[in-house]
Amino acid sequence: MAGTIRPSRLSGVTLASDDVRYYTTNEAGEIDRLILDNVTGDLWTYGVLDDVRNLTSAAADVIVMDYKPFTPFSDANIDGHMLFGMTGRQCQTTMINGRILMRDRVLTEIDEEAVNAHILESSKRLWGRLNHREY
Repeated sequence: MAGTIRPSRLSGVTLASDDVRYYTTNEAGEIDRLILDNVTGDLWTYGVLDDVRNLTSAAADVIVMDYKPFTPFSDANIDGHMLFGMTGRQCQTTMINGRILMRDRVLTEIDEEAVNAHILESSKRLWGRLNHREY
C-alpha cells in the first residue's frame, strides 16, 4: 500500500537517511519527488512526497546525488546502487540536521580554500619529517 502525503503531514517528523527510499531531481538539481519509508506511521510500505519546498525547516539528513545508473534502478534494488554504484564524487547537495552544508558541490559553512591550504602545509611538514627533507 502506498499513498501521497503533503509536506504539512511531515510537520514534527525527523527524517533520517534510512527513511529515504528513492528520490528524483529536476533540471535545477532540486528534489522534485521523494519516496520515504513509513515515516508517518500510517502507510504500510512507503509514501511519495510530491512537494519538498517546506522540508528545509525540518531536521533531516539528506544527500542529493547526480547518479546515472547503467543497470535497472528501482525501489527493489536502490540499496545495491547506493552501496556499489554511487560514489562521493556524485554528491551534489548535503543537508545535515536540516542545515544545507553543501549546495551544488559548494561548501556553504567553511572556507574550502583556507582548509585546503592548511592541509597542504600540514602534509608538507609530515612528509618532510618522514623523508628527512623539506618540501
